[in-house]
Amino acid sequence: MKKRTLFGIICVLLLVGCGDSMFPDLPNDAIAFETEEYLDKGRCDDFYFSELEYNGRKYVEYGDFKGFFHKKDIDKCIGYIPQPDGSDNVRMYTLTEDKECNFLITYEVNAKDLMNPWVWRAVDTMGKDIDIPKHIFPADYCERIWK
Repeated sequence: MKKRTLFGIICVLLLVGCGDSMFPDLPNDAIAFETEEYLDKGRCDDFYFSELEYNGRKYVEYGDFKGFFHKKDIDKCIGYIPQPDGSDNVRMYTLTEDKECNFLITYEVNAKDLMNPWVWRAVDTMGKDIDIPKHIFPADYCERIWK
């Protein structure tokens, strides 16, 4: 009976992470990111993207984070995108694999459904050969501005 109890306690601790959240909390100096429209002027069809700014760099929508989003992938939480309902659940993160901060990740914490993190890429990397973290892939409709 003791083995079952111990096994049950271990299972519960694994599920709750010993009180350690999968996602870092918002820092005290969290940035409330406002998104704007970004016009890809190099295209004749006037394709629009969302754009935001972080540390003096502009970022636009880029793609998906494929695979499971592990805590080890997250460097830190830098802020959130305010939602129409006033919540701060759509968080922005930097990645441990991306020391130059060419990519940002958006993830909705406390979401009722499982969603993949969304990837933003720095506009100043356009046309450059940069290291892309292994789990990041461009979305078909976003890839067009990076060619």
